[in-house]
Amino acid sequence: LLSDLMIPGDPLLLASGGLTIGAFLAALVLRDTRRSVDALLEGMWQVARNRPSPTAAVNSGDEFAIAGEGFSQMVAGLKEQSFIRDTFGKHVPKAIVEAVLRNGVKLHGERRQVAVVLVNIHRFRSRFDRQPPVETVALLNQYLGTVTAAVQHFGGTIDKVNGDRVLVVFGAPVTLNAPVERALFAAIEVRKGIDRLNRRLEHAGCEPLRLAITVHHGQVIAGHVGAAERWEYSVIGQAVNDTYRVNEITKHHPVDIVATASARRQAGDQFQFAGPLALTDDEKNEWELYSVVDLAGQPSA
Repeated sequence: LLSDLMIPGDPLLLASGGLTIGAFLAALVLRDTRRSVDALLEGMWQVARNRPSPTAAVNSGDEFAIAGEGFSQMVAGLKEQSFIRDTFGKHVPKAIVEAVLRNGVKLHGERRQVAVVLVNIHRFRSRFDRQPPVETVALLNQYLGTVTAAVQHFGGTIDKVNGDRVLVVFGAPVTLNAPVERALFAAIEVRKGIDRLNRRLEHAGCEPLRLAITVHHGQVIAGHVGAAERWEYSVIGQAVNDTYRVNEITKHHPVDIVATASARRQAGDQFQFAGPLALTDDEKNEWELYSVVDLAGQPSA
């Protein structure tokens, strides 16, 4: 009966055919394995050179597919961390960057209560238009260095720099205790730093800088804003617009740091205020503004 079930033919030929098919199948497996290994190696090569590809294209259904998926997830995590460091690293204190990496940040948008600060120089354009470009850039960099150091020391985030205008946020991307107080401390520190810079300028026979700093408190929308070619973490909303408006108003007053009523309500007892400022009737309908004199118990600079 067994002989009746066997396929007729030369046993040697059948054996040869079986070996050929086996060799063909083995070649296919080796080819797929080689491709899978090459894909993983290429991905590792890219990561090692800080150019991580989005995925490791492993086309198999075995352990290599599992390894490829795990590798792709690892690369996605590395890319996210790299993006966060690139987005925040230049303008945010290192401690805050590390907090963002540990706890995450809602890049697609969230509402936050923050302190918003706008720092600029009176008559920046008319002043620097009269100076040689080299002197303009050198002085601007000294000014911006002073602002950046104070902001980062008190945990703030530099949102935008546009010439002499520096928009700063306290309370995003991470929540801070007492953001308005931090903002006021930073503003006073900027004042002290610019006072030192002005003494050097006056000693050299140059016109000193006159600051205009506004501290406001309110709600903003914070998130990842921009086009695919240029993303940035930024804040938008009425509180930001109001800060710019108040800053323009206070340029007409002989004060360097101004806090809105909402900011003053959030400030502690360690700050000394003067005011409210004398505003026009239209301005009074919208604003109640105070000059930030100094820390309480200390004379003004």
